[in-house]
Amino acid sequence: MSTAVLRRLIDLIPTLIGVTLVTFVLMRATGDPASLMAGPEATEEDVAQIRRDMGLDRALPVQYGVYLWNLVRGDLGESITTGRPVVREVGSRLGASIELTVFAMTFALVTGLIVGVLSAVYPRTLLDNSVRFFVFVFLAMPSFWLGLELIILFSRTIPLFPPAGRGEPWTPSMFGHATLPAVTLGVSIGAFLCRILRSSMLQVLGQDYVRTARAKGLGEGMVIMKHTLKNAMIPFVTVAGLAIGALLGGSVIVEQVFNWPGIGKLLIDSIHERNFPVTMGCVLVFAVVFVLVNLAVDLIYTLLDPRIRLEGAAD
Repeated sequence: MSTAVLRRLIDLIPTLIGVTLVTFVLMRATGDPASLMAGPEATEEDVAQIRRDMGLDRALPVQYGVYLWNLVRGDLGESITTGRPVVREVGSRLGASIELTVFAMTFALVTGLIVGVLSAVYPRTLLDNSVRFFVFVFLAMPSFWLGLELIILFSRTIPLFPPAGRGEPWTPSMFGHATLPAVTLGVSIGAFLCRILRSSMLQVLGQDYVRTARAKGLGEGMVIMKHTLKNAMIPFVTVAGLAIGALLGGSVIVEQVFNWPGIGKLLIDSIHERNFPVTMGCVLVFAVVFVLVNLAVDLIYTLLDPRIRLEGAAD
């Protein structure tokens, strides 16, 4: 187990190098950071001096090598617009993004689990048909459009929740401000989880050991919880892990719609400003979180299916 975890952590290194390389090249292709820092009234001599001070007059491979060396030391550079270290800029927004992701993922997991189980237990009924209809509707619905509609309905027409911003942490206002963006992010993920769990449970319910359990006289609740749900959870966990990465990507738009002060909004703002150090810092955080979540999913597999643990040990 420890060897497998160490191997996955080592695999993180080339992934992050690839992410930083692609982002570095794309950001350099958008323009000269020295001109942006100098401002519209700067002379050519001022721009050239800033370029020398920042090392932007060197070849791109050299600049990238310097960036990687600073990255190893924990230095992500300084924001072009504020002059603050990128670590502080990103760190100040990380808590808000984690808060929104936790709320959205909790909503998606609870709704996907409950509705998916009910749909599988009562197949081809009015409940099941209704669930499948709304699953397709929510999967096809753009998150930014749903967010705007929720703001109009629950902030303007029926003023139940604030339309934008983030409340004070660990206060009632935190839940009020987080409700609409969390639902916006979680609806499509919950619908997809519901669909995956329904399909997986229907396959498991048709297995011989489930029929044997029923023949032994076990109650339907015990059959569902002990023999069916656990064995149907591996696809559910897989999609849930990938969904966290999707939430991070989706939060870029949703945070902009709800003016949520997270990393997603910081990324959009930094791209508009061509603030490449902050942009690269945000993308790097997204990549690290996504890889670590997938590692956590692999570990959860071993709890759900001991055979995976044995196969990993054998490898």
